[in-house]
Amino acid sequence: WNVSPHQHPRLGQRSCGLCNVRQLITWFLGEFNARNTSRRTVAHFHEWQSGVGCILSRTRGLDVGTIFTTHATLLGRYLCAGSSDFYNNMPYFDCEGEARRRGIHHRYCTEMAACHAAHIFTTVSR
Repeated sequence: WNVSPHQHPRLGQRSCGLCNVRQLITWFLGEFNARNTSRRTVAHFHEWQSGVGCILSRTRGLDVGTIFTTHATLLGRYLCAGSSDFYNNMPYFDCEGEARRRGIHHRYCTEMAACHAAHIFTTVSR
C-alpha cells in the first residue's frame, strides 16, 4: 500500500492471506513476462479478492495489460441488499462511511484501488 495512491485499509487475517497469494501471482507474472518476449501478456483479475494482484502489477510497473472484473461492486451489493433505494440515492451515498458501517472497508478499498489501477475495468451484472 506504500506505493499505491489509495487509502490503506486495515486488513483482516483473511485479507492478509489473500495479499500474500496475490504477491506471489504478481511475482509470477513478472517472471513469466520477462521470459515471454515474443507475445504480449494480459492478466485478468476477477473480484476484490484478486484486486491486490492488479494493483501490484501496475505499481511495480510490469509490462502486462490488466483487466479487473466484478459482477457488481461489493458496496453496491450491500447497499442493494439493504433496501436503500440504491439507484435513486446513488449520488448521495457516503461510500467510505457505508463501507465502514458494514464492516467491508478493507475490501471496498481493495476493490476501488483495483478499479483505478486496471487498464480495463468491467462489471458483469443484471
